[in-house]
Amino acid sequence: VDDGGDATLLLHRGYAAEEDASILESDNGNEELAIVNQLLKRILKEKPGIWEPFMRGTSDNSTIQLFYSMEVASNDQNTMLITSKDGGKTWTKPVTVGGQGVISRDGMVGITPFAFGGRRRLVMVFETIMPGGKFHVQALYSDNDGFTWGQRQNVYVPRKNNAGAPGVSSMFNKGVVCVFMTDEDSVGTKWVDGASIKTVQAVGMNGAGLLLWETSPRLISPANSFWPGAASINGIPTISFDHGGSQARSYSWP
Repeated sequence: VDDGGDATLLLHRGYAAEEDASILESDNGNEELAIVNQLLKRILKEKPGIWEPFMRGTSDNSTIQLFYSMEVASNDQNTMLITSKDGGKTWTKPVTVGGQGVISRDGMVGITPFAFGGRRRLVMVFETIMPGGKFHVQALYSDNDGFTWGQRQNVYVPRKNNAGAPGVSSMFNKGVVCVFMTDEDSVGTKWVDGASIKTVQAVGMNGAGLLLWETSPRLISPANSFWPGAASINGIPTISFDHGGSQARSYSWP
């Protein structure tokens, strides 16, 4: 079908605008391009952002869980879950597992299992910002292998400025460590500039099953350090980040 190139232009322009929406501000005096730009601006405004995926398998290896962040409004973002039981060939419809009933931009999820006193749970850490606030790190908990979550809790609220982009790992019966970046020690910078990498750990939980997070963080890497991650390697938490290049180190319990 010869569409005169309009559909092709719309397709390629739309793909490029998802990477850089600023291109829609220029039409070079071309009336057709101006119309396409206006249409794509409306589509992008109505289409929610979907990003920051985190994938894990259930403990019985029966189900793949894919968590991701989805915009509900400009100041509201929820954590979503889709699952697959056939190796990713088909997926369920998304369900909201975090962010219901609160106006906040939750994102950048990390999940790890932990156990204290014979009780096994999952903890999900994520960054969040509420209207008029700053980024900080919170957590949710699951007792059914990640299918539902609750008990929203602060993990780390910085002294000033922001804290976000968390990761989490654990050593069973010993503790849980949450790594994040924060610019709380910086002056006159714009987030995420001036960020350093810090951790807080929990070495127990209360009667409600919430982790007892320490309030004084441990500095892992000074500014400018960015985008940390955490994983368990041979049962030992390992922290990765960028500080003039990719770096990684094993976490040692103080």
